[in-house]
Amino acid sequence: MKASKKKIYLIVGILVGSFILSSVFLIYHYQAGLQASKTAEIFFSKHPYYLQNNPEYAKVQLSQPSQSLASHGSATLALSMALDAMGWKSPPAELAPLLLSNDAYSPEGEPKWYSIAAITGEKLEIEMPSSPNHNLILKSLKKGQPVIAQIENKLHGKHWVMIAGKTGSKLIIKNPLSVAKAWETIESPTTQIHKILILKKRGQWSL
Repeated sequence: MKASKKKIYLIVGILVGSFILSSVFLIYHYQAGLQASKTAEIFFSKHPYYLQNNPEYAKVQLSQPSQSLASHGSATLALSMALDAMGWKSPPAELAPLLLSNDAYSPEGEPKWYSIAAITGEKLEIEMPSSPNHNLILKSLKKGQPVIAQIENKLHGKHWVMIAGKTGSKLIIKNPLSVAKAWETIESPTTQIHKILILKKRGQWSL
């Protein structure tokens, strides 16, 4: 019986190890491909890339006791990355309690975007275009204005990401639900962009 259990553990260990190695290999080559591409234009590459799979985030509560950064935190993580890109350093584990103390979470665990002005001392604010606009996204990025987007795909459903650039006609994102800190692209039509939010200095418009 013990020998049988050891065999099962060994097989499971081999499978898990193979999966991790394959993921690292694919991510490495995907990143290399983006960097080598003449059409790739990446912004905010030197700023943090936060992932929900950080074990510490399971302890950080959002608007409901059942919500944490690990389970419902994609919007908070995307906002934290965008704030850092604007020089406002507020890591997710610090940003979530700040939003919570300011009653700045919706029941769904997403930040109340209008509250960004208040928590940044009126220095930054969120612009909310009526619909996603590819040209506006690129103009904003080139002006140093981070863009947060709510996207939906079959793998993760609806969640939030930070748009960090483009390669050809595809948008490059920092995805809090990624298994590793890899540059990903929004693949249309399999991924739909529902909303975009532009973080900018107070009074500075993107149009």
